[in-house]
Order: sequence, then C-alpha cells, then structure tokens
Amino acid sequence: MKIIHTENMHDGIFNAVGKDLKVIGEMTYFWESNDMITIDRIDILPEYDRKEISTRLVLDAVDFARGKGLKIKSLSPLVASALCKMPDVQDLISAEV
Repeated sequence: MKIIHTENMHDGIFNAVGKDLKVIGEMTYFWESNDMITIDRIDILPEYDRKEISTRLVLDAVDFARGKGLKIKSLSPLVASALCKMPDVQDLISAEV
C-alpha cells in the first residue's frame, strides 16, 4: 500500500492506494487557519483492514503536520481517537479536538 498526498490552498487528501493502483481509503482535510488543518473525513473500503489503513493515513497526516509546523484538529471520531492514543503526537493536537 502506498499513501499519496495531494493538497491545494484550501484543502487536501491522503489516498491509500493498493498494489493494483485502486484507491482503497482516503482521508480529507481543510485548512482551518495558517497553522492548523482539520481532518473532516476518513473512508476505507469495507473489504480492507480498516485499522491498518486508517493508522497509515493518520501517520502520514502527522508527518505532514509536523513537517509544516501545524496543529491537527479532527471532526472524525476515528481519527480523533487514533490521535489521542499516540503519545508522541500530543504536541500536534489542537485543543479543539
């Protein structure tokens, strides 16, 4: 599985792509402010391992945020729960999570 990140000035998407180049999961976000992104949706195809794919998508978002000096806010309960369980990313989580 490969994660492909695409962004523009207003929002972005992390796509999980399988070996056959099929998109098997995606997580979208929008820019809340100049220093914060808000993850608003995560979808995984039901026939795939939801936990593994969602973890990879969240970790890629964490790497992106850390690299840009951003905070992360989540409207997705799945993502919010995953972030709260990662002790090494607590500095990135917006108080609004």
